Amino acid sequence: MTQPTLTTLGTKLGHWPRLLLTFATVLSLNWVHRITVTSIFYFNNNGFNWHYQARDGLNPLTKFIEIYGQSLLLGLKTDILFAIPVTGILFLLGRVGLYLGLALLALLYAANAEHIRFNESNLDPSLISMALNPTFIAGQSTSTLFFTLIGFIGFIVMLLWFARRKSTLIGIGIAVVVGAAAVAIAPAATRYDQPIWMQTHPLMPMIGREDLPVDDKEFSTAIFDQIPEPFSPVPAKHNVLMVFLEGLSENSLAISDMSYVQSLAAQNLHFRQYIGHQLLTANGIYASHTANLPYFTNVPMRWYGLDASSPELENALPRILRENGYQTTFIQSAPLSFMEKDRVLPLLGYDDVIGAESILIPGLRNGWGVDDLSLMQATLDRIDQFDADRPWITTVLTTGTHSPYNVPSDFLPDGTTDRYRASRYADDAVNALINGLEDRGLLDNTVVIITSDESREFSPGTQLEVDVHRSWLPFIVLHPNGLQAKIDNPVAMVDARDLVLAATGDLNTETIDQITSQRDTFVMGNVRLKQLFYYTPKDEELYACITNHFVCHVYGNVTDLRDMKDVQPLQVAEFPGLERIFRRREGAEVECEDGLALCR
Repeated sequence: MTQPTLTTLGTKLGHWPRLLLTFATVLSLNWVHRITVTSIFYFNNNGFNWHYQARDGLNPLTKFIEIYGQSLLLGLKTDILFAIPVTGILFLLGRVGLYLGLALLALLYAANAEHIRFNESNLDPSLISMALNPTFIAGQSTSTLFFTLIGFIGFIVMLLWFARRKSTLIGIGIAVVVGAAAVAIAPAATRYDQPIWMQTHPLMPMIGREDLPVDDKEFSTAIFDQIPEPFSPVPAKHNVLMVFLEGLSENSLAISDMSYVQSLAAQNLHFRQYIGHQLLTANGIYASHTANLPYFTNVPMRWYGLDASSPELENALPRILRENGYQTTFIQSAPLSFMEKDRVLPLLGYDDVIGAESILIPGLRNGWGVDDLSLMQATLDRIDQFDADRPWITTVLTTGTHSPYNVPSDFLPDGTTDRYRASRYADDAVNALINGLEDRGLLDNTVVIITSDESREFSPGTQLEVDVHRSWLPFIVLHPNGLQAKIDNPVAMVDARDLVLAATGDLNTETIDQITSQRDTFVMGNVRLKQLFYYTPKDEELYACITNHFVCHVYGNVTDLRDMKDVQPLQVAEFPGLERIFRRREGAEVECEDGLALCR
């Protein structure tokens, strides 16, 4: 007897079997994706496992569900809301539309799983243009992505195969509908102190908002308005070499045993509480070069809006140094078209801009360009070409510590993780660079700065500490005068421009204090996680906010961002005054003054 098909079932029973199958498949795929990304988060979250060990009488999985259960439930509910309209669309498109739509969903979820693995956030539709860049696609097309995609497609095929029989089809559909109904009626509200991706779908807005008090406190705009005049370079005119190690935090130095960079920090000038402002490389280059804060709400990055008339370019670091006779070069291992660096870097004042396209040194390459050691050799080769009678600034941006990591297979083959190996390889690359400068006799008149553009490092501690420490970056200065000092007070990335300008002369701690003491508020963010942190050291208060609604957890007794074990939670509320200063500064039209959020 011939097995019933979807067409014959539709004839005998109407369209309900196909509708049930479509809904069951879409929602089941959503939930398999949810289980996958939650598992990735669970196993990546070393800090969690350190705190909840079985030998202590606690089950880590049970404790995980106890902590994150409400957020996970809200995520499952959001999946249902997404599945309902998608089911209708795929049902109307017929069998071919169903298969094509499910394949596209599988691709989306595989990409999202990779994104959560490395960024702990859902894909951001507003950054789709960056994700479709050929460099990004080449760099992120990994075997893990491929196998995850095959797994999702395999699940779809298996479900459709089991549903070939009428009774099985209806049984699967009813089971999924009953499960969806049970989840839908279960209470769940947003947890603003837990990962937002866990509570949302990549293509859905947040649901489940709670009614929270509104705090009408007004906030100063000084963090935006009081951009200092550039520090005047002094006649000594040392060369400047800035090295941005992709995606490494201050914690990375210890976690990955970066012993050489650690030794540089111990023997030179080390800013031990250097605070970055925002995720994404372009934001880090923008802030450190212009002394302007990047954007924090979900709007296009300021970087992409820069043109020849942009006011912040007038006092950009390489422009100032070029006007003082410096030769200016930017060299990176990735292709220049990504993030429009080929267009924007010359606007900042770099006369010579070098990317993967121009680096001819044979070395290990992946989609993100050449390996770190090859990049350092290319940097030394470029330095050799400078006019010896004029000072120069060279800025280097690596990609070897950006996933998927670009490390030779024979380098530490027994290393614990690829990230650990990549960080150690970057450490060796810095060593080779400094040795190359020393061999050329350039350390006597060259300032070397080791820092980072952003951080994606996971660090142990509470979720608050994990999120804040993503903005804790290294900043190490090797100065020809041999200055050794440990700077423990908070220093912002927007101060980097003036610190570099001051370092072209005979840098001292009094000048450093003059530059860094002007700031009484520090702002950090993570656009992917919709996070914003507003920190006032004088008040010892930290506002940890979600930029969707500017709901903020306020913490007191925050004396040091590096150690927040003793902070005191003060309140949870909406802060329209804080939202107002950021929305206005970042171009949003604010039409209503009361109850912003924006504006409900």
